[in-house]
Amino acid sequence: MALERENILTLIGNRKYHSCILTTFSFDFYFFEMKAMKWLRSCGVRNINVFIDGHYYSELMQQATGEEMQLTAGYSLYPIFQKSIFHPKIWMLFGEKEGLLIVGSGNLTNSGNGNNDEIWGAFHFDIRSTENAPIFSAAWNYLSMLSSTVKGQMNEKTNRWIVKHSKWLNELPRVKPFQFSDTSQKEKVAFLFNSETSSIWEELSKHISNEKVIEITSISPFYDINGRALQELKSLFPSAEINVVLDESGLIPSSMQVSKTFTFYDWREAGVSKVQYAKSEKTKSKLHGKIIHFKTKSGKEFCLFGSANVTPEGLGLSGKNSNAEVSLLIQSDKGGLLNELGIELKAGNSKKLSDFTATTTKSIYETVIKNNQFKIQLLSVELIYDELTLYSNGNYGEPFKVVFFDRQNRSLHSQIFSKYEQELKI
Repeated sequence: MALERENILTLIGNRKYHSCILTTFSFDFYFFEMKAMKWLRSCGVRNINVFIDGHYYSELMQQATGEEMQLTAGYSLYPIFQKSIFHPKIWMLFGEKEGLLIVGSGNLTNSGNGNNDEIWGAFHFDIRSTENAPIFSAAWNYLSMLSSTVKGQMNEKTNRWIVKHSKWLNELPRVKPFQFSDTSQKEKVAFLFNSETSSIWEELSKHISNEKVIEITSISPFYDINGRALQELKSLFPSAEINVVLDESGLIPSSMQVSKTFTFYDWREAGVSKVQYAKSEKTKSKLHGKIIHFKTKSGKEFCLFGSANVTPEGLGLSGKNSNAEVSLLIQSDKGGLLNELGIELKAGNSKKLSDFTATTTKSIYETVIKNNQFKIQLLSVELIYDELTLYSNGNYGEPFKVVFFDRQNRSLHSQIFSKYEQELKI
Protein backbone atom coordinates (compact mmCIF):
# COMPACT_ATOMS: atom_id res chain seq x y z
CA MET A 1 0.00 0.00 0.00
CA ALA A 2 1.64 3.24 -1.14
CA LEU A 3 0.65 6.49 0.48
CA GLU A 4 1.40 9.86 -1.05
CA ARG A 5 2.78 12.59 1.15
CA GLU A 6 0.33 15.33 2.04
CA ASN A 7 1.12 18.86 3.16
CA ILE A 8 -1.05 20.05 6.01
CA LEU A 9 -1.11 23.56 4.56
CA THR A 10 -3.37 22.25 1.79
CA LEU A 11 -6.03 21.43 4.41
CA ILE A 12 -6.59 25.13 5.07
CA GLY A 13 -9.54 26.27 3.00
CA ASN A 14 -9.58 29.67 1.34
CA ARG A 15 -11.21 32.48 3.36
CA LYS A 16 -12.56 30.16 6.06
CA TYR A 17 -10.33 31.24 8.93
CA HIS A 18 -9.14 34.59 10.32
CA SER A 19 -6.78 33.46 13.12
CA CYS A 20 -4.51 30.63 14.13
CA ILE A 21 -2.42 29.42 17.06
CA LEU A 22 0.49 27.12 16.21
CA THR A 23 2.81 25.34 18.64
CA THR A 24 6.28 23.95 17.94
CA PHE A 25 9.58 22.95 19.51
CA SER A 26 11.94 24.08 16.75
CA PHE A 27 11.36 26.85 14.23
CA ASP A 28 12.75 27.82 10.83
CA PHE A 29 12.29 31.51 9.94
CA TYR A 30 12.87 30.95 6.22
CA PHE A 31 10.40 28.05 5.93
CA PHE A 32 7.76 29.79 8.01
CA GLU A 33 7.94 33.12 6.25
CA MET A 34 8.42 31.86 2.69
CA LYS A 35 5.94 28.96 2.81
CA ALA A 36 3.66 28.83 5.84
CA MET A 37 3.03 32.57 6.21
CA LYS A 38 2.46 33.14 2.52
CA TRP A 39 -0.02 30.26 2.40
CA LEU A 40 -1.85 31.39 5.52
CA ARG A 41 -2.08 34.95 4.22
CA SER A 42 -3.36 33.75 0.84
CA CYS A 43 -6.09 31.82 2.67
CA GLY A 44 -7.19 34.94 4.55
CA VAL A 45 -5.59 34.16 7.93
CA ARG A 46 -4.39 37.45 9.41
CA ASN A 47 -3.97 36.88 13.16
CA ILE A 48 -1.05 34.41 13.26
CA ASN A 49 0.51 33.33 16.56
CA VAL A 50 3.28 30.83 17.28
CA PHE A 51 4.23 29.33 20.65
CA ILE A 52 7.80 27.97 20.61
CA ASP A 53 10.01 26.19 23.14
CA GLY A 54 11.77 28.90 25.15
CA HIS A 55 15.18 27.22 25.14
CA TYR A 56 15.11 26.82 21.37
CA TYR A 57 13.91 30.41 21.06
CA SER A 58 16.94 31.56 23.06
CA GLU A 59 19.15 29.62 20.67
CA LEU A 60 17.50 31.34 17.70
CA MET A 61 17.99 34.77 19.25
CA GLN A 62 21.71 34.11 19.76
CA GLN A 63 22.03 33.25 16.08
CA ALA A 64 19.86 36.11 14.78
CA THR A 65 21.22 37.80 11.65
CA GLY A 66 18.84 40.75 11.43
CA GLU A 67 17.06 39.27 8.41
CA GLU A 68 14.39 37.53 10.45
CA MET A 69 10.81 38.72 9.89
CA GLN A 70 11.82 40.63 6.75
CA LEU A 71 10.47 38.15 4.19
CA THR A 72 7.00 38.22 5.73
CA ALA A 73 6.17 40.25 8.81
CA GLY A 74 2.99 40.32 10.82
CA TYR A 75 3.09 37.25 13.04
CA SER A 76 3.79 36.82 16.75
CA LEU A 77 6.46 34.43 18.03
CA TYR A 78 6.31 33.77 21.78
CA PRO A 79 8.56 31.49 23.89
CA ILE A 80 7.23 29.02 26.45
CA PHE A 81 9.79 28.29 29.17
CA GLN A 82 9.34 25.17 31.27
CA LYS A 83 11.57 22.96 33.42
CA SER A 84 12.04 20.59 30.52
CA ILE A 85 11.12 21.26 26.88
CA PHE A 86 7.93 22.56 25.29
CA HIS A 87 7.29 20.01 22.55
CA PRO A 88 3.61 19.87 21.37
CA LYS A 89 2.72 20.30 17.68
CA ILE A 90 -0.74 21.82 17.29
CA TRP A 91 -2.33 23.88 14.51
CA MET A 92 -5.67 25.40 15.50
CA LEU A 93 -7.41 27.74 13.08
CA PHE A 94 -10.45 29.87 13.88
CA GLY A 95 -13.13 31.25 11.58
CA GLU A 96 -16.45 32.94 12.11
CA LYS A 97 -18.33 29.68 11.59
CA GLU A 98 -15.64 27.02 11.22
CA GLY A 99 -12.55 25.66 12.91
CA LEU A 100 -9.66 23.38 11.95
CA LEU A 101 -7.60 21.36 14.43
CA ILE A 102 -4.44 19.50 13.45
CA VAL A 103 -2.35 17.59 16.01
CA GLY A 104 0.79 15.68 15.15
CA SER A 105 4.55 15.34 15.20
CA GLY A 106 5.97 17.96 12.80
CA ASN A 107 7.78 21.15 13.82
CA LEU A 108 7.45 24.46 11.98
CA THR A 109 10.41 23.65 9.78
CA ASN A 110 10.88 22.47 6.20
CA SER A 111 11.70 18.97 7.46
CA GLY A 112 8.62 18.89 9.67
CA ASN A 113 6.33 19.87 6.79
CA GLY A 114 7.57 17.96 3.80
CA ASN A 115 10.80 16.02 4.14
CA ASN A 116 10.39 13.97 7.32
CA ASP A 117 8.00 11.06 7.80
CA GLU A 118 5.43 12.67 10.10
CA ILE A 119 1.93 11.79 11.28
CA TRP A 120 -0.99 14.20 11.77
CA GLY A 121 -4.61 13.97 12.81
CA ALA A 122 -7.01 16.59 11.44
CA PHE A 123 -10.51 17.55 12.58
CA HIS A 124 -12.97 20.07 11.15
CA PHE A 125 -15.64 22.01 13.04
CA ASP A 126 -18.69 23.70 11.56
CA ILE A 127 -21.47 25.38 13.51
CA ARG A 128 -23.96 23.47 11.32
CA SER A 129 -22.45 20.09 12.26
CA THR A 130 -20.89 19.87 15.70
CA GLU A 131 -19.77 16.22 15.78
CA ASN A 132 -16.15 17.17 16.51
CA ALA A 133 -17.03 19.81 19.12
CA PRO A 134 -15.66 17.87 22.15
CA ILE A 135 -12.14 17.50 20.71
CA PHE A 136 -12.12 21.20 19.79
CA SER A 137 -13.15 22.01 23.35
CA ALA A 138 -10.28 19.94 24.76
CA ALA A 139 -7.74 21.56 22.43
CA TRP A 140 -9.03 25.08 23.09
CA ASN A 141 -8.82 24.48 26.85
CA TYR A 142 -5.16 23.51 26.44
CA LEU A 143 -4.28 26.49 24.24
CA SER A 144 -6.20 28.87 26.52
CA MET A 145 -4.10 27.60 29.41
CA LEU A 146 -0.94 28.53 27.46
CA SER A 147 -2.34 31.91 26.40
CA SER A 148 -3.22 32.84 29.98
CA THR A 149 0.50 33.08 30.80
CA VAL A 150 1.36 35.28 27.81
CA LYS A 151 2.34 38.90 28.36
CA GLY A 152 1.75 41.91 26.12
CA GLN A 153 -0.40 42.18 23.03
CA MET A 154 -0.15 38.49 22.15
CA ASN A 155 -2.32 37.76 25.17
CA GLU A 156 -5.04 39.84 23.50
CA LYS A 157 -4.45 38.22 20.10
CA THR A 158 -4.70 34.65 21.40
CA ASN A 159 -7.59 35.18 23.82
CA ARG A 160 -10.18 37.94 23.58
CA TRP A 161 -9.71 38.78 19.90
CA ILE A 162 -10.17 35.20 18.74
CA VAL A 163 -13.21 34.61 20.95
CA LYS A 164 -14.77 37.87 19.77
CA HIS A 165 -14.58 36.80 16.13
CA SER A 166 -15.26 33.07 16.70
CA LYS A 167 -18.21 33.12 19.07
CA TRP A 168 -18.75 29.36 18.67
CA LEU A 169 -15.83 28.85 21.08
CA ASN A 170 -18.12 29.98 23.92
CA GLU A 171 -20.67 27.35 22.92
CA LEU A 172 -18.35 24.33 22.87
CA PRO A 173 -19.38 21.61 25.32
CA ARG A 174 -17.56 21.34 28.60
CA VAL A 175 -15.38 18.26 28.60
CA LYS A 176 -13.37 16.56 31.32
CA PRO A 177 -9.64 16.45 30.61
CA PHE A 178 -8.36 13.33 28.85
CA GLN A 179 -11.76 11.72 28.25
CA PHE A 180 -12.79 9.92 25.04
CA SER A 181 -15.08 11.82 22.68
CA ASP A 182 -16.94 10.75 19.55
CA THR A 183 -15.81 12.13 16.18
CA SER A 184 -17.31 12.51 12.72
CA GLN A 185 -15.32 9.42 11.63
CA LYS A 186 -17.25 7.25 14.14
CA GLU A 187 -14.08 6.64 16.12
CA LYS A 188 -13.38 7.85 19.62
CA VAL A 189 -10.51 10.23 20.37
CA ALA A 190 -8.92 11.51 23.59
CA PHE A 191 -6.72 14.63 23.80
CA LEU A 192 -3.84 13.69 26.12
CA PHE A 193 -1.06 15.88 27.49
CA ASN A 194 1.51 15.99 30.27
CA SER A 195 0.59 18.23 33.18
CA GLU A 196 1.45 18.70 36.84
CA THR A 197 -1.44 16.44 37.84
CA SER A 198 -1.31 13.71 35.20
CA SER A 199 0.57 12.49 32.14
CA ILE A 200 0.06 10.88 28.76
CA TRP A 201 1.26 7.58 30.23
CA GLU A 202 -1.13 7.71 33.20
CA GLU A 203 -4.13 8.54 31.03
CA LEU A 204 -3.18 5.94 28.42
CA SER A 205 -2.99 3.35 31.19
CA LYS A 206 -6.42 4.34 32.52
CA HIS A 207 -8.01 4.01 29.10
CA ILE A 208 -6.61 0.64 28.03
CA SER A 209 -5.08 -1.19 31.02
CA ASN A 210 -8.20 -3.38 31.29
CA GLU A 211 -8.10 -4.34 27.60
CA LYS A 212 -6.70 -7.73 26.53
CA VAL A 213 -3.86 -6.35 24.41
CA ILE A 214 -2.16 -9.02 22.30
CA GLU A 215 0.17 -6.92 20.15
CA ILE A 216 1.85 -3.53 20.50
CA THR A 217 3.70 -1.67 17.75
CA SER A 218 5.98 1.19 18.82
CA ILE A 219 7.28 3.59 16.16
CA SER A 220 9.50 6.48 17.26
CA PRO A 221 12.63 8.33 16.12
CA PHE A 222 13.84 8.67 19.73
CA TYR A 223 13.95 6.06 22.49
CA ASP A 224 15.72 6.28 25.84
CA ILE A 225 18.97 4.32 25.83
CA ASN A 226 17.77 1.75 28.41
CA GLY A 227 14.35 1.31 26.81
CA ARG A 228 12.55 2.18 30.04
CA ALA A 229 9.38 3.27 28.23
CA LEU A 230 9.33 0.00 26.27
CA GLN A 231 9.82 -2.00 29.49
CA GLU A 232 6.88 -0.13 31.04
CA LEU A 233 4.74 -1.24 28.09
CA LYS A 234 5.86 -4.80 28.72
CA SER A 235 4.96 -4.53 32.43
CA LEU A 236 1.52 -3.08 31.70
CA PHE A 237 0.72 -5.70 29.06
CA PRO A 238 2.82 -8.82 29.90
CA SER A 239 0.95 -11.04 27.41
CA ALA A 240 1.47 -8.77 24.39
CA GLU A 241 4.06 -9.18 21.68
CA ILE A 242 5.87 -5.86 21.15
CA ASN A 243 7.12 -4.69 17.76
CA VAL A 244 9.71 -1.91 17.99
CA VAL A 245 10.39 0.15 14.85
CA LEU A 246 13.70 2.05 14.86
CA ASP A 247 15.46 4.60 12.69
CA GLU A 248 19.25 4.72 13.04
CA SER A 249 19.23 8.46 12.31
CA GLY A 250 17.51 8.95 15.68
CA LEU A 251 18.23 7.46 19.10
CA ILE A 252 17.77 3.72 19.69
CA PRO A 253 17.42 1.78 22.98
CA SER A 254 20.88 0.30 22.52
CA SER A 255 21.37 -0.69 26.19
CA MET A 256 17.96 -2.17 26.93
CA GLN A 257 17.51 -5.68 28.24
CA VAL A 258 16.05 -7.67 25.35
CA SER A 259 13.62 -10.56 25.75
CA LYS A 260 11.56 -12.69 23.37
CA THR A 261 8.71 -10.23 23.90
CA PHE A 262 10.40 -7.68 21.63
CA THR A 263 10.84 -7.84 17.86
CA PHE A 264 12.80 -5.07 16.13
CA TYR A 265 12.29 -3.54 12.68
CA ASP A 266 14.03 -0.91 10.58
CA TRP A 267 11.73 1.96 9.56
CA ARG A 268 13.17 1.85 6.05
CA GLU A 269 11.57 -1.58 5.63
CA ALA A 270 8.23 -0.77 7.22
CA GLY A 271 5.66 -0.44 4.47
CA VAL A 272 5.03 3.20 3.60
CA SER A 273 8.53 4.26 4.54
CA LYS A 274 10.11 1.83 2.10
CA VAL A 275 8.17 3.46 -0.75
CA GLN A 276 9.01 6.97 0.45
CA TYR A 277 12.72 6.27 0.82
CA ALA A 278 12.83 4.79 -2.66
CA LYS A 279 11.26 7.98 -4.04
CA SER A 280 13.17 10.49 -1.95
CA GLU A 281 16.66 9.15 -1.24
CA LYS A 282 18.17 12.53 -2.15
CA THR A 283 16.04 14.37 0.41
CA LYS A 284 17.32 12.14 3.26
CA SER A 285 13.85 11.68 4.72
CA LYS A 286 13.85 10.64 8.37
CA LEU A 287 11.32 9.11 10.68
CA HIS A 288 9.86 11.78 12.96
CA GLY A 289 6.34 10.46 13.53
CA LYS A 290 5.59 8.90 16.93
CA ILE A 291 3.06 6.05 17.16
CA ILE A 292 2.15 3.40 19.72
CA HIS A 293 -0.46 1.03 18.35
CA PHE A 294 -2.40 -1.52 20.43
CA LYS A 295 -4.28 -4.53 19.03
CA THR A 296 -6.72 -6.33 21.35
CA LYS A 297 -8.05 -9.86 21.37
CA SER A 298 -11.54 -8.61 20.45
CA GLY A 299 -10.26 -6.82 17.33
CA LYS A 300 -10.57 -3.36 18.85
CA GLU A 301 -7.53 -1.14 18.29
CA PHE A 302 -6.01 1.91 19.93
CA CYS A 303 -3.46 4.27 18.39
CA LEU A 304 -1.52 6.90 20.32
CA PHE A 305 0.24 9.50 18.17
CA GLY A 306 1.40 13.08 18.41
CA SER A 307 4.49 14.86 19.70
CA ALA A 308 5.59 12.42 22.42
CA ASN A 309 8.53 10.13 21.70
CA VAL A 310 8.66 6.70 23.35
CA THR A 311 10.80 7.97 26.21
CA PRO A 312 10.13 8.63 29.91
CA GLU A 313 10.28 12.39 29.28
CA GLY A 314 7.91 12.20 26.31
CA LEU A 315 5.23 9.94 27.80
CA GLY A 316 5.42 11.52 31.23
CA LEU A 317 7.19 8.79 33.21
CA SER A 318 9.74 11.30 34.51
CA GLY A 319 7.43 13.29 36.78
CA LYS A 320 8.59 16.90 37.11
CA ASN A 321 11.17 16.46 34.33
CA SER A 322 8.58 15.41 31.76
CA ASN A 323 8.25 17.36 28.54
CA ALA A 324 5.20 19.40 27.62
CA GLU A 325 3.62 17.11 25.01
CA VAL A 326 0.27 16.54 23.30
CA SER A 327 -0.87 13.24 21.80
CA LEU A 328 -4.16 11.87 20.52
CA LEU A 329 -5.46 8.44 21.49
CA ILE A 330 -7.76 6.96 18.84
CA GLN A 331 -10.08 4.04 19.62
CA SER A 332 -11.32 2.06 16.63
CA ASP A 333 -13.75 -0.84 17.02
CA LYS A 334 -13.27 -1.92 13.41
CA GLY A 335 -9.45 -1.94 13.55
CA GLY A 336 -7.09 -1.72 10.60
CA LEU A 337 -5.42 1.49 11.77
CA LEU A 338 -1.86 0.51 10.80
CA ASN A 339 -3.06 -0.64 7.39
CA GLU A 340 -4.66 2.76 6.84
CA LEU A 341 -1.28 4.33 7.58
CA GLY A 342 0.41 2.04 5.08
CA ILE A 343 2.57 0.39 7.74
CA GLU A 344 3.15 -3.33 7.29
CA LEU A 345 5.62 -5.31 9.39
CA LYS A 346 6.73 -8.64 7.96
CA ALA A 347 8.40 -11.25 10.14
CA GLY A 348 11.06 -11.84 7.51
CA ASN A 349 12.21 -8.22 7.86
CA SER A 350 12.81 -8.32 11.62
CA LYS A 351 16.29 -7.69 13.01
CA LYS A 352 18.23 -8.05 16.23
CA LEU A 353 18.74 -4.91 18.28
CA SER A 354 22.49 -5.45 17.92
CA ASP A 355 22.10 -5.10 14.12
CA PHE A 356 21.35 -1.40 14.54
CA THR A 357 24.11 1.19 14.88
CA ALA A 358 23.59 3.61 17.75
CA THR A 359 24.37 7.24 17.04
CA THR A 360 26.85 9.02 19.32
CA THR A 361 25.26 12.40 18.65
CA LYS A 362 23.53 14.07 21.59
CA SER A 363 19.88 14.85 21.14
CA ILE A 364 18.99 18.42 20.19
CA TYR A 365 16.95 18.67 23.38
CA GLU A 366 19.97 18.05 25.62
CA THR A 367 22.14 20.46 23.65
CA VAL A 368 19.60 23.28 23.40
CA ILE A 369 18.58 23.21 27.06
CA LYS A 370 22.17 22.97 28.30
CA ASN A 371 23.27 25.96 26.20
CA ASN A 372 20.40 28.21 27.22
CA GLN A 373 20.27 28.40 31.00
CA PHE A 374 20.11 32.17 31.55
CA LYS A 375 19.16 34.20 34.62
CA ILE A 376 16.89 36.36 32.49
CA GLN A 377 14.51 34.96 29.88
CA LEU A 378 13.42 37.52 27.29
CA LEU A 379 9.79 36.92 26.30
CA SER A 380 8.79 39.77 23.99
CA VAL A 381 9.45 43.38 23.09
CA GLU A 382 6.70 45.74 21.92
CA LEU A 383 7.06 49.22 20.45
CA ILE A 384 3.92 51.38 20.72
CA TYR A 385 4.43 54.94 19.51
CA ASP A 386 7.45 56.23 21.45
CA GLU A 387 7.40 53.65 24.24
CA LEU A 388 9.20 50.32 24.16
CA THR A 389 8.15 47.59 26.62
CA LEU A 390 10.37 44.60 27.44
CA TYR A 391 8.73 41.53 28.99
CA SER A 392 10.92 38.91 30.66
CA ASN A 393 11.16 36.33 33.44
CA GLY A 394 13.92 35.70 35.95
CA ASN A 395 15.78 37.11 38.92
CA TYR A 396 18.68 39.53 38.86
CA GLY A 397 19.93 41.63 41.77
CA GLU A 398 22.56 43.85 40.13
CA PRO A 399 22.32 46.90 37.85
CA PHE A 400 22.28 45.94 34.19
CA LYS A 401 22.38 47.45 30.73
CA VAL A 402 19.96 47.01 27.82
CA VAL A 403 21.49 47.57 24.37
CA PHE A 404 19.59 47.97 21.07
CA PHE A 405 21.02 47.11 17.65
CA ASP A 406 19.81 47.66 14.11
CA ARG A 407 19.61 44.93 11.45
CA GLN A 408 23.25 45.53 10.54
CA ASN A 409 24.26 44.81 14.15
CA ARG A 410 25.16 48.45 14.83
CA SER A 411 24.52 49.77 18.33
CA LEU A 412 21.66 52.29 18.39
CA HIS A 413 20.95 52.94 22.04
CA SER A 414 21.80 51.66 25.51
CA GLN A 415 20.25 52.25 28.88
CA ILE A 416 21.29 51.21 32.41
CA PHE A 417 18.70 49.99 34.93
CA SER A 418 19.38 49.87 38.65
CA LYS A 419 16.66 47.33 39.40
CA TYR A 420 15.35 44.36 37.41
CA GLU A 421 11.61 44.18 36.75
CA GLN A 422 9.73 41.71 34.56
CA GLU A 423 8.15 44.61 32.67
CA LEU A 424 10.44 47.46 31.70
CA LYS A 425 9.32 50.56 29.81
CA ILE A 426 11.76 52.70 27.84
